[in-house]
Amino acid sequence: MRQDEFEKIYRTYYRPLMFYALSLTRNRNDAEDLVSETMIRVFLSYDGKRELRPWLFKVLHNLFIDHTRKAKRVVPVESEVLENIPDHESMISKWIVEEDRKWLYRKIYTLPMLERSVLLLSLTSGMNDQQIAEQLNIKIEYLRVIRNRAKNTLKELARKDGLDGR
Repeated sequence: MRQDEFEKIYRTYYRPLMFYALSLTRNRNDAEDLVSETMIRVFLSYDGKRELRPWLFKVLHNLFIDHTRKAKRVVPVESEVLENIPDHESMISKWIVEEDRKWLYRKIYTLPMLERSVLLLSLTSGMNDQQIAEQLNIKIEYLRVIRNRAKNTLKELARKDGLDGR
């Protein structure tokens, strides 16, 4: 692969891959490591015969699974500091949105691996259902069943936690 081709791939896919890696690892350093390793694999192994975007996300996903198996641990979510909030209402609104987002990601990580993967790829990868199904090696109909099951589980958890009225 030529350097200019690699640089174009890097510029195009770094942010989406980083977002997906962060959603998987919940740790910036680990996410950067996964994206870097994914980019190295692109440079060394991508043959141009497959569609690039799904291949990249599959490589990253598989690297995450490998790292998780090796580490046998889950990294806790790090707190984020809210900065420069202009007024009280804005502060409360942003806090609620942030807390809801944190709650959602905590609950997503309690789902079984396949449900979690389907949801995270649907939310972060920019791939369509067919591409996600191919990446996970499942039928598209099954992907939709899994995604609906995950959504229903999250809705039930929200109801139990008193968040269904928001």
